[in-house]
Amino acid sequence: MSVADGGCVIVEIPAIGLEGLPEVLSVFPLSGSLLLPRRTISVEVTGHSHTRLVFDALVDSRMLGVIQSRHSMLVGEPDTYAVGCGGRITSFREVNRDRLMVGLTGICRFAVRGEIDSDRGYRQISADWLRFSSDMSPNMAPLLLDVGRLEDRVKDFCAAHSLAMQSSDFHDIPPDELVDLLVTQLPLGKEEKQALLESATCIERLSLLETFLELEGRRHGGGFAERIH
Repeated sequence: MSVADGGCVIVEIPAIGLEGLPEVLSVFPLSGSLLLPRRTISVEVTGHSHTRLVFDALVDSRMLGVIQSRHSMLVGEPDTYAVGCGGRITSFREVNRDRLMVGLTGICRFAVRGEIDSDRGYRQISADWLRFSSDMSPNMAPLLLDVGRLEDRVKDFCAAHSLAMQSSDFHDIPPDELVDLLVTQLPLGKEEKQALLESATCIERLSLLETFLELEGRRHGGGFAERIH
């Protein structure tokens, strides 16, 4: 490992295959945020149980199971969704005793197979990786993207939600990275984000994202959906 500017520790990790993924994952719940395969996010980790989770992972597989919180009000309903993404800790910085800044890189999505009894103060689950084993393959079908159409839909979404938008880089970002960036950054609802996470391929994720943006445009008075008719 090495130390970057600002005291952030960069963890150098070797590539792994599906057989190298852990059967047991410690769960790190995130509210309204996603981790996707081959993408990196930075998260603030606070509280004794969650910082312990990170330090335990660092001396083990360096893997965490990132799952969206759902805050269900139904008795007996899990408080997270049933599908998440395994993330490797690729950087971390200790701010103080109970606060860390952690960089997580998505490796492969998983389905929750069952709960594991734990006395560590955080949740652990049995992970089923096979459903999303294609995440481990570097050979992906090329994504054909109408950047102009997607840009128009994002502009309408941002206008409807009074959000600032910088679209100058739309044509400079590889299509699959652009789609994943929008999925993680746009303030979509939890159900929409979860559906996007569970999309089998980036092509399906793009189609679903465009559908959500079009529906949102119609809900707020037409926008792009109205202009193309």
